[in-house]
Amino acid sequence: MDWKTSFMFAFLVGLALECSALDPKSLTEWQADFNARYPAEKPEMSVQGDDNDRYAWQCHYWLRAYARIALLTGDTNYVRYGLDLIHHMFYYTDRERYKRGEIGFVDYDEAPVDIQKRTWCRAHTTDTKCTGIAYNDSNALAIGWRRPFNGKFRNEVLNDGMITQGMLRFITAVRSDARFVKYTAETDSLILKVKRVVDTHLRNFSTNRYEDVPGSFYYTRTSDPFADWGDTTNNRLYSGPVPFNHSATMSASMLLLDSLKQGDPKYRPMAENLLAFLKRHIRISANDAYEWNYSLKVTGVEDVGHGHVDLSFIHVAKACGLQVTDQDMERFARTAKQSYAGGGAVYEYVDGSGEALSSGTYGLGYDWIDLIPWNNSIYQDVQEVFMLQYPLTVAWSRPLLMWANLIYWDKYLNQAPVKLAPTAASIRSMLPSQWNLLGQRIE
Repeated sequence: MDWKTSFMFAFLVGLALECSALDPKSLTEWQADFNARYPAEKPEMSVQGDDNDRYAWQCHYWLRAYARIALLTGDTNYVRYGLDLIHHMFYYTDRERYKRGEIGFVDYDEAPVDIQKRTWCRAHTTDTKCTGIAYNDSNALAIGWRRPFNGKFRNEVLNDGMITQGMLRFITAVRSDARFVKYTAETDSLILKVKRVVDTHLRNFSTNRYEDVPGSFYYTRTSDPFADWGDTTNNRLYSGPVPFNHSATMSASMLLLDSLKQGDPKYRPMAENLLAFLKRHIRISANDAYEWNYSLKVTGVEDVGHGHVDLSFIHVAKACGLQVTDQDMERFARTAKQSYAGGGAVYEYVDGSGEALSSGTYGLGYDWIDLIPWNNSIYQDVQEVFMLQYPLTVAWSRPLLMWANLIYWDKYLNQAPVKLAPTAASIRSMLPSQWNLLGQRIE
């Protein structure tokens, strides 16, 4: 880029920032924008099931946005919106929809081992393996949610993980704040429902399928989920480990359940094994940033969009006391910096390669933004993305979560005694002990 192009580019960036209609630091504007767009029915409350991926890839972000705003304001309306959304999603699990006659049996293209056995038995009714297995009642349906995949449906660790993690992040935030104590009993009942969904996937986790994979979730071997030669668990599982972000989001749910004292003793060790898997295959770049592949073992660098899901697990793992150091977080922060192309554009991949995308760049505004305690200049990058990409089109979950996160971090970065340019260490000293589970209340 020559100097004239650089000058014009910088000029246009500055002009866009001056002319943007939204204030990324204004809590009042966030609330006004949300209320204007959703004056009656709140987002996703008419969506019946995850058949179009909206629970995993919209509701997850709405729950995190509600949690941020509830903690910033103390407004119980946002608590109610989040709780109502969680109840709504549980009303439309596959199993509940089947019981009401809204859907029939689902021949899952992929599902946890125990559900996949029932799908298999409906096609092999005379096989002796199916003796005593309920495959013609509601037990054959997932406790969680089906998602579309190549014209069929799957019940995967990815979508169930995104849905349950969003729920648990919201619940953790509500339970962290004394202003919301009246919701304790209601969240108790929801935690148990979340746990049932998470537990259906545990048999798809293996620590010894491959020597260089300390722990990961795997797909079920759909051709024969009863395979019982050798290690029965491993032989019921298929191929290589699922992409890291799939395991990461469900493992974050497991750690959040563990932190709420509602978990299974296996949750934490499984999450530790997944972290070991990442650490075995992660790379340190020339500028001391972390880089890794989408499937860790398999070639193909992770993209920035999916990278936020990976980081959601890293943040929760650090907060829960797993072996994630400040040096690790500093390297992830450098990854965030090298992923930003400037001018509101974000590179496709975490190593700073690929096209500099000027749209769909909201991913930098969650999980990546929470690396601010290790490099506070990330705030300016995310603010620039928001101001340039979303001046007039904030109408859905992800940009609104990005905006809520900017408001949250602006409050931290500017509160006394640290003002304009705090160091990473001074920022961390201001944070609650488990701030990154969801960013507890700011006094």
